Amino acid sequence: MSGWIKLEKDLLTDPRLLSAAAALAKRYHLCEFQGGIAGLCDVGNDSPLPGITLVLGGLARLWVIADTHIGEDDILALTSDQIDELVGIDGFCEVLPDEWLQVLDGKRVKLPNYHAHNGSIAKERAQNSKRQAEFKTRNAANAFSGNGRSLPDQDQEKTKTKNINPPLPPEGADGLDPVAWNLWQGYRKLKPKSIALAQKKLAAFGAEQLAVVEQSIANGWKGLFELKRAGPTRGAPVKFRTPEEIEAEEAARAQH
Repeated sequence: MSGWIKLEKDLLTDPRLLSAAAALAKRYHLCEFQGGIAGLCDVGNDSPLPGITLVLGGLARLWVIADTHIGEDDILALTSDQIDELVGIDGFCEVLPDEWLQVLDGKRVKLPNYHAHNGSIAKERAQNSKRQAEFKTRNAANAFSGNGRSLPDQDQEKTKTKNINPPLPPEGADGLDPVAWNLWQGYRKLKPKSIALAQKKLAAFGAEQLAVVEQSIANGWKGLFELKRAGPTRGAPVKFRTPEEIEAEEAARAQH
């Protein structure tokens, strides 16, 4: 499988580990001498602390072995005696609770829920959590660093203001209505090279610039056109010009 196993720090205070450690200490009469050195002591003076170290180390070694050899059903093809020999602790399997190790028969043991903690899905989940935590840490550091950059909320506020009220370019056409232009540019996302021509065309409508923009927006048009005037008198034929016809007429007038 992978090159690591999950060993939680809370395991040191897990009641199951403490119980197994006490059983080993009682079995071997383990004591802690000065300087943290473990050794044998008289009956009745057993200390569980050396047993905690033994059980924790034995579990780590067992889980490392299982990471390579355990089946998808959490079954390991080893006997309890073989496991005791591999971890170097006689009676190790005997003191473990059923939640961690179950002897199935003379050839196999089961490590319940092993894959839930050390399987590929669990490992991928742990790695994703680590990446998310690192990402949040980097963002927090950038937000409060003194590097001269604006905070994320400040950037969002600038973007919001920019989209609501786009500034006029310095080369704005003479007579251009700023209100009409801002409304039109907010509706149509123009390319930089088209802005000057669009401003000139809008300014040509004079006092009707705002009405022209509102007409195009209301009809979903992509261009600016003369306002529709009142219809003909009753009985006269009605003819409507399309935006394409209006553009063609304007182009023809521009050539003369």
